[in-house]
Amino acid sequence: MYSANPSAQSIPLNGYKYASGLLKTADIMVIAHKRDQKSLLQSDLKDNLCFAGSKPLADLVRRIGCFFFKGRWNLISLFDFWDYLYFDLDCLKVARKLHKEHGFDAILRMTPTTPQWPSLIYKVGIPVITGPHNGGMSWPHGFRHLARKGGTGEVLRVFGKLTHSFYSDLDKYSRILCANKQCAEVFGEVCKDRILEISENGVDQIYPPSKNSGDATKLLFVGRLIPCRCLDVLLKAIARLPNVVRLTIVGDGPMRNELEMLSEKLGLSDRVEFVGQIRQSETTAFMDTAGVFVFPSVRDSGGLALLEAMSHALPVVVAKWGGPFQYVGDDYGISLSVDSPQELENGLVRSIQKLLVDHHYGRELGLKARKKIQREFLWGAKARLFVEIVKDTLPNFDHTFNLLPDDADTIDISTADHLHEIQP
Repeated sequence: MYSANPSAQSIPLNGYKYASGLLKTADIMVIAHKRDQKSLLQSDLKDNLCFAGSKPLADLVRRIGCFFFKGRWNLISLFDFWDYLYFDLDCLKVARKLHKEHGFDAILRMTPTTPQWPSLIYKVGIPVITGPHNGGMSWPHGFRHLARKGGTGEVLRVFGKLTHSFYSDLDKYSRILCANKQCAEVFGEVCKDRILEISENGVDQIYPPSKNSGDATKLLFVGRLIPCRCLDVLLKAIARLPNVVRLTIVGDGPMRNELEMLSEKLGLSDRVEFVGQIRQSETTAFMDTAGVFVFPSVRDSGGLALLEAMSHALPVVVAKWGGPFQYVGDDYGISLSVDSPQELENGLVRSIQKLLVDHHYGRELGLKARKKIQREFLWGAKARLFVEIVKDTLPNFDHTFNLLPDDADTIDISTADHLHEIQP
């Protein structure tokens, strides 16, 4: 696992959560990056760890990336590829040694989540399941102008094709797990029969419903302030709504100054609060008092904050594109047209007006979303999904997994409504 850290957020935290969940269901050994060694050795994985890579190299590469691409995390993460190359080679060496000693049945390559980075881990000689991957997102036609504000999609797509071609790894994976269809398209036609859809994100628990669930006068956004999140469109929509509507924006990013200036220009200074960056654990307090969660992103492949909001029974309003729409669909929230920024703005106005009029509708929508999170996105449930994926991938595999005490029911991956084959 290139990224696995219980003290971090986002992808590293997800990597740890997957490994921790699998530890409760199967006999595993985790190969992690040496930069995460300190945190992992204090976790429940401490007796099931080996390490690969180089922390000094990782730190050096990150410092160089931050120096040249200050604030542009898409490019900084891409620059980390040079550290990943060494990690992958060292990981192969460690995995071969472990397999010789213990005789493993399969390899689960859970991070990196980007579909662009290849691996030589298949050379161990046992089945490899890679993912869940996200990324590879395209822009909706009406929002392609935002690509000039920091998007690197086309560069990444070309880069990914070249590196996978050089490593010749795509046809070696037994299963490829992708967050959505657009991510699956990165792997191409050669992989279509081995691709399954599964979200990379999960949540720790289900929370009591927010006391204000459904109250559209209390809007909340949580996330990094970047162009694809379309917060400028949201602010323009707020300006068209009654004065009782308030918006809290939690998070920071390169667009904060621009958004604060727009808020002031629109006369929203007393209706929009910019909280700034906080610890993930502190977002719970905002979820507990919010009424509606608004996340109008047009280029996200996931959305952990969105899942957290749904776990608090908040009705959610999202753009009809990418990962957020994958989570919400047409049944578990309100999804809006992305034909153009004006259409998105109009959709935000209409949906919030509807929630203002029908508080009960919003609350029922939130409770329905909360049930979906409980059913599909708790980390324990996702670990069980991986168990079933391994069993399905290895037909002759007869190992008995230790299911969690309250997890007696198995999951049929052929019928699970959130995990299915994707045809690119």
